This record gives sequence, structure tokens and C-alpha cells, in this order.
Amino acid sequence: MGHTKSVPELIIWILFFALIILPAHALDDWVYYRQITVTNNAAQTLTDYQINFTLDTANLIAQGKMRSDCGDIRVTLSDRQTLLPYWIENLNRTSTCNTNTTRIWTKVSIPASGSTTILVWYGNPSATSAENASAVFLFFDHFNTSTGTLTFLGSCTWVRDTANSTIKVTGGSNDCVAVANVGTPNVRILTRAMIGVANSPFGLSARVQDINNRLYLYSRSDANHLSIAKMVGGSFSEVAYASFAESTNTWYIFEGLLYGTNLRATVYNDARQQIATVSATVSDFSTQTQHGLFSVSNAASSFDYLIIAQYISPEPSVSTGEEQKTFTLNDILPHLAAVLFIFLLLIGALIIHKNIFILISMLVIVIFVARLQITQFVDYMLAVFALIVFAILGFVFYERWRE
Repeated sequence: MGHTKSVPELIIWILFFALIILPAHALDDWVYYRQITVTNNAAQTLTDYQINFTLDTANLIAQGKMRSDCGDIRVTLSDRQTLLPYWIENLNRTSTCNTNTTRIWTKVSIPASGSTTILVWYGNPSATSAENASAVFLFFDHFNTSTGTLTFLGSCTWVRDTANSTIKVTGGSNDCVAVANVGTPNVRILTRAMIGVANSPFGLSARVQDINNRLYLYSRSDANHLSIAKMVGGSFSEVAYASFAESTNTWYIFEGLLYGTNLRATVYNDARQQIATVSATVSDFSTQTQHGLFSVSNAASSFDYLIIAQYISPEPSVSTGEEQKTFTLNDILPHLAAVLFIFLLLIGALIIHKNIFILISMLVIVIFVARLQITQFVDYMLAVFALIVFAILGFVFYERWRE
């Protein structure tokens, strides 16, 4: 003959299972979060790959859901525990925080032809910024300190102007190149740059072997070109170009994309609006892992930063889910009636020794869960609680049926 569990023991089991199923997270004081789904469109695993997604932070700030400086933004893995480094894009010294298209960078690992889900959190007015661009990218230097890890090639003088957070070419002869070795030839390179002397080439230098063997992704103002060029054994040749005539003492944003033999150079104005772009296929230097900045020595060029990230083509696609809210007492109270009703069904089944009552209670719970609209976390927990009670009722029914 079987026996039923005592009421206290069943209650302990309910609490035990609820605690196991309740997802813990590292951000107890954060109110809102969204799921970010990153899909790998390539048949190779991506490890710590830099991706970006956008949020309408202007609307969130206007609603009082986010700090005005975006200092409460955090990013985690889907386990809600593992914090990921992030950086709010600021390519022209004006943060994209409090705009409709705030771009946030982080890095994730994505299985080949698979997806990874991460979470972006906000809604903690007492939080302060935890941005860390150096932890996100393969290389990041804002030139706001007196030291760095760039390697300088050519007979040129580079000076770090820490007061203005720039690095400048102040003299020398011929080509000036500053590079970082990031360990991969397939990269996205970004810089903000301007020249003080007309008809002076400047921009990006990529896949650098040495001063006489490298690729250029740069503005060739003497020919009104945005160019892709190469130097092999000291011999220069232009591979492809697009029309672009820059102005002196004007900031531009240069972006280079390199994957395999495919190269693309794009120049934007300081408002991040595209001006020109050019693509080419170049087989030379396909394995070189040094990338950085380029200028001729008499250009009086200034560079505001250097960012290097991984790049693959096709790039991963990113989608942002709907806002969800972590549950508080105010969220739970509207569901209290449903919780009490389900709990009374359990108590009734333990008191009323009729299997038909248990079966009816189980049917009521099935209908309730089927009709429940899960729009926030507290709805999920209510569904979990109802299913736990359903399982207990099933166990009680089985034990009584055996008697």
C-alpha cells in the first residue's frame, strides 16, 4: 500500500523545485533586459568575435528606464551570470548614448552556422559605467596616455598628444606607418584622422610585413581618390579607387575590412555618413597580421584612435528582442490570486480524498497554463509554479490510486 506525503513535506518540495528552476542572475538591482540573438552565417566557429547591436536609448532615457549617461548598461551571457565587456560606440568624440541608434559593441563566441543569445541590461539609476573597449577589441588605443603598444615603421616622428588624445606625425621622411600585431589577417580597422597639408596621402595601412611590403587603404588626395593600393618590394601600385577629395583640418572616419583576398575601404564624415567606398581583391600579404595607420611624413596628420576587431564575411547577423522586466513585489501582487487558487487546489487535493477532485484540479491547471500569456519573467515563474503543483497532484493521484 502506498502513502501520501504530508503537507509540510510537499510544501518543502515545492520550494525546493522553485529555487532550482528560478534563474539566478548577477544583476539583482537591474530592472530591464533584452535578448540579443547573434547568428553565425559562416561554417566555422567564432571565438570572442566582436559584434554590435543598437538600442533606442533616447526613448529609454525619456521613459526614465535608463540613466541619462547610459551608465547602467550591462551585457551578460544568457546564464544571467557571466558579465561580458562592452563599449558604447564613440567614433567622433560624441557618444551615441541618448540617441535613437546607440551602437553597443561586445564580444561573443558563436558555433559554426549556429546562434548565441546574450542579454543587455539597464534600469539601475545607481550604477556607473563599466565600459571597457580594450577588453572588447583585438586592439584599442585612444591615444590618451603617454604609452602604447604600437610599432612604428619608417623614418618618421610620431608624438602622442595626451591632452587632445591624438597621435601625430610631426616630421621625418617618406612613409610613416604605426601598426599593432593582432594575430589575424582578417580584421575590421577603424580610425578617425585628418591632415593639415593638402595633397598628402593618409589613412590605414594593413597586412604590413615591413615598410616596403604592405597594403594601403587610404585617401590619396593628390588624385582625389579613396584608394586601395599595395607596395611590393618597395614598388607602389594602385589597385582600385573611388572618387573622394578631402579637406585639410577636417576629421574623417576610415574603415577597412579585410577577409581572405577581399578588401574594402570606406570613408565617412564626422557624422558617420558614408562619403565613398572602394573594394578590391588582392592576393598579396594574405597572412600578415600587423595593421594600423599610414601617413606621409609631411602631411601633419593626426589620428584620434585605432580600433582593430575580428572580421568574417558574411558577418554574423544580430537581432534585438523585446524588452523584458525582472520581477518585483509589485509584479507579483497581480498574480497573487492565481497563485493562491492553484495552491488551494493542492491543499484541497490533500484534504479531500477523492481522485475525481484531483483529476479536475489537474485539468484546471492545464487549461490555466495553456491560456497564460508569458510576456514577462513573473509569468514564466507562475507557469513553473503551476506545473510543479500539477506534478505533485499527479504524484498524489498515483499514490491514492495504488491504495
